[in-house]
Amino acid sequence: MINIGINGFGRMGRLAAREILKDSKFNLVSINHPTINTKDMTKLLTYDSVHGQFNINKDKKITIHNERNPENIKWESYLDVIIETTGLFKELKQLETYQKHPKTKIIVSAPSNTLPMFIYGVNHDKYNNNNIISAASCTTTCLAPVVQILHNEYNIRSGLATTIHSVTASQTAVDKYKPGSRTGRSLLNNIIPSSTGAATSIGKIIPELDGKLNAISVRVPVQNVSLLDLTVELENFPTIEDIRENFLYHSKNKYNGIIDVNSHELVSSDFIGNSHTSIIDYHGMMQEGDLYKMMVWYDNEFGYVKNLLRLVHYMH
Repeated sequence: MINIGINGFGRMGRLAAREILKDSKFNLVSINHPTINTKDMTKLLTYDSVHGQFNINKDKKITIHNERNPENIKWESYLDVIIETTGLFKELKQLETYQKHPKTKIIVSAPSNTLPMFIYGVNHDKYNNNNIISAASCTTTCLAPVVQILHNEYNIRSGLATTIHSVTASQTAVDKYKPGSRTGRSLLNNIIPSSTGAATSIGKIIPELDGKLNAISVRVPVQNVSLLDLTVELENFPTIEDIRENFLYHSKNKYNGIIDVNSHELVSSDFIGNSHTSIIDYHGMMQEGDLYKMMVWYDNEFGYVKNLLRLVHYMH
């Protein structure tokens, strides 16, 4: 059994806790949040506006830590993994200080400039018993297997991606001043251009694509599920049917459980709770010369958490 602690109890932390509690190979030992208590934790785990209700085993004991500074958390000595979900601590110098037990691994649920990044299904086999790693971002986790397949099969010359992204906790319900940023505008009634580091992260995860991709984000007023609009220049001039068949083949083989191909004409809410990281829209493909456009759905909360926990399984 893998003993796990979680730092932070936002969207990622709560979903991770739910999935850990459902898995007999995991043991959720403790949660750190500056102000939470057991009653509030139970309520937050039980009720969720997007993912519905969850039944908690009343006999399950979870220790609550209340520290703002990670250095002060008295993590249990027998923890195998700490999942860092606050989004505040994602660089090596920040994390070394609260890894008090050498055998405990730390996985950050955000991209990092100083940590090795791994995505299960893409480069997890490069993991070399690192003590502190990043599991990249939800958008990178969606993009990576798609471009890996395209590059291996057809050789990507260049590409641009736009993630049409559901709102995040960093946005506000009403306009709020954020220096140099449009994300301070109300999430309720705006389409908001933003930035994403997904393309930069891809270069670290798939080095042969470093510098070949760029990406932007557009935040839209939905609670969950995002859509990746990807345009790539391919060398080998495949047909759209070739690409579809390749994705179908890989979804049943090497990328089984990671990639899916959906031929139904669905909308974003239909993918809530989908555990795949990348859901190819069968009808959302087009070609003009050597340019290929495709749309890829992803539950940026649930799908990402499921893949992070696949990585935890693999590490142990």
